[in-house]
Amino acid sequence: MRAATLPVRPIRHSGEPAYAYCARIGATNGLKTLTDCGRVFGFRSFEIIQGKALEIVAERAGQDIAALSFDTARTAPESVELRGERLFRKQWTIASQCKVCPLCIRQDLATPEQFRRRFPRAWRRTHWDIRALDVCLEHSARLIDACEACGDKLSYENAAVGRCPAGHDIAQFICDAVPEGETIGARYILGRLGFANRMASAFLDDLELGRAIATMEAIGRAAMGIERYVEEPSRASSGAIISAGLNVIQELPEQLPAVLDGLVGMSAQRPWRWGLLKAYGEFYEWLMDEPASAITDALRAGVVAHAQDSDLVTFKANTSIAGVVIAISKHIPMAEAAAECGMGAERFRRFCEAQGILPTARLRQGESAKISRAFVDQLKEMIAECFNATELEVALGVSSAAARAIADAGLVDPIVSAEQRRELRFNVALFSVQSVRRLLDDLAARIQLGGEDLTPIPRAAATLRFATSKAVQLVLSGRLAIRGYDGSAPGLQAFLIDRCDLLKAIGQHLSDEFVPISVAADQIGIKGETAKALRDHKLLDATRHRNSLLVRRDDLQKFVDDHVTSQGLASKGGFGSASAATKQLRKVGLTPILPVELARQAIYRRSDAEAALERWHELESGALRATEH
Repeated sequence: MRAATLPVRPIRHSGEPAYAYCARIGATNGLKTLTDCGRVFGFRSFEIIQGKALEIVAERAGQDIAALSFDTARTAPESVELRGERLFRKQWTIASQCKVCPLCIRQDLATPEQFRRRFPRAWRRTHWDIRALDVCLEHSARLIDACEACGDKLSYENAAVGRCPAGHDIAQFICDAVPEGETIGARYILGRLGFANRMASAFLDDLELGRAIATMEAIGRAAMGIERYVEEPSRASSGAIISAGLNVIQELPEQLPAVLDGLVGMSAQRPWRWGLLKAYGEFYEWLMDEPASAITDALRAGVVAHAQDSDLVTFKANTSIAGVVIAISKHIPMAEAAAECGMGAERFRRFCEAQGILPTARLRQGESAKISRAFVDQLKEMIAECFNATELEVALGVSSAAARAIADAGLVDPIVSAEQRRELRFNVALFSVQSVRRLLDDLAARIQLGGEDLTPIPRAAATLRFATSKAVQLVLSGRLAIRGYDGSAPGLQAFLIDRCDLLKAIGQHLSDEFVPISVAADQIGIKGETAKALRDHKLLDATRHRNSLLVRRDDLQKFVDDHVTSQGLASKGGFGSASAATKQLRKVGLTPILPVELARQAIYRRSDAEAALERWHELESGALRATEH
């Protein structure tokens, strides 16, 4: 049955959309869902949800079609129109999320009905369906989209607005209070829609509401350090994000540099490395995809100014970045830059290549490559704060070989790593002065005065044929104490130790981290000659200390875990002897890691041996079955 008119119907509120009003009409007449209402009263619910066929509802409910259309969003594939504003389709949540404010429901139920009729008084606000809004501005409360009692998702299909699909009373739920700072973005959106006092924004007022919301969201994520495309979603509410974005927009010149500093910090981009996209991440990607407007022009100009100030932009063939022209005077030719830094042109080019700041664009014939003036100034300051190899020897008071060993051990920081220098044939080693000072300060903090017949660290290490770098590491690890200090000596020569303490520390260090190769052979289950053959063929790492060969405990355990001897296979496979195991498993293609002429004891990779043992058992089982038949 379809009714031509609706004799029993509640009064519609301003701001109540057509689908929510129809649901309330259905509840008034004892219906459970919006679909049931459409079936009884002669409209299709999905059309009403999309803002279509409203004339049917207006005619049968006696409503003004203009007012009903004004409060009902009309959806299209790409956009949504509501109260004269246009939003993006993805910003409208009616099909995926139904939100409600329990305090609004409680307030509706407490309001007396005008004619004392028992009509449903709880009603939906049309702005609850905007995805970016998750707060109730009137009550400063968080909107909910699920029942706190049963966990069921709320649905626009439910005709009882004040109850969840299972019948629980939403008005009894407790709302989370929202700080006032997280309501600013909602206040701007509701002001545009006529639900609150209008807030003025010079940058956003000329934009469509949907684009204004997207702009607030993008800037808010940047301000809060939130990345959209990550595995773990952010816990920040949408209200907090758009409010943070609006705060930045309202004070853009003052707040934008701090936001961009945060983005550069998140990207871990080196101060002089090229690439705005790498430096500013998805914020820059969003900005370049946005159409031109007052806010995007201001943001692009701010990004370029920030990049110039922090030297994120290196010269390219064109001088237009993000639509903003960069002054050529900020860059100088590479040859001139090399001369200022005291390097030859080729050496300077290799250094720039190691730092990753060479221009990537191809140059026209006759055009010289240029480097950022800010980078050159930073490089000159950096070189002034660096030691070359000779200066490092003097600062540490050690030989060139000892200085290289200290650098290779990572005790001082190189500006260009040894691997990069070898790859680029860059023969100038530069080391941070600060790292050298930090090393000496760390050693000075460990001085424990006392003792006689003290010797500087380098001389004591040389006497015991021990590397100076390793002696320093023993001090830093707490195994060796510094007993005296000679302020007149340079670098490491100033730190005095007792050679007996060093000898004990060396012994403790070796016993903790190494075992003799004979002990390693016993643990593997082989003879000492076989262990030395493994070392000679670089299958087992061993270090020579004086007249002894030592194997690091970690390397030994890894070797034992990854390999098995023929004797071990004989016991596991039931072969009777190691030679029998070697002979039988050779038939299924298992070969030792060392040929028989190099090692009389066979050693196999454990994975290969287990696979071969399984194949051998399968062959034996097949032969036995054939004999029985």
